[in-house]
Amino acid sequence: MAFVGSSFAQHHATFAERPAKRQEFVEKMKERALRDKQDSDGSDNYSEYISGHNPTDPNSVFAVTSFTAPASGNVPFIITWDPVAGRIYNVSWSPNLIITPFANISGDIPSPANSYTDTVERINFQNFYRVDVRLVE
Repeated sequence: MAFVGSSFAQHHATFAERPAKRQEFVEKMKERALRDKQDSDGSDNYSEYISGHNPTDPNSVFAVTSFTAPASGNVPFIITWDPVAGRIYNVSWSPNLIITPFANISGDIPSPANSYTDTVERINFQNFYRVDVRLVE
């Protein structure tokens, strides 16, 4: 094997850098996907891919479809969303948006399940919920 115009050490170094360059490429593509918002629905393309929605359709976006707040202290909060096959959902809760970080209260909820009923955290005066979605590994 002959190396024209470069030494074996230079060629070997370039070859060894390929995984790092590949990872750099993947990270750049993720950054680009996060920036690109083809359909102006407020969600970036990468998030829409992860949630199983179409990044070119402004009506295709992951969202909570209903939230039932208790009228009294004995009724639970119920959070509902449209599930997508091959996804896992987690519901997180925080008593505020400034001091306390969100804590996962649901564990993994695989599709086709589409709701979570909170019978514990609802006792607080104010409640903030977040539904995260990820691909099944």
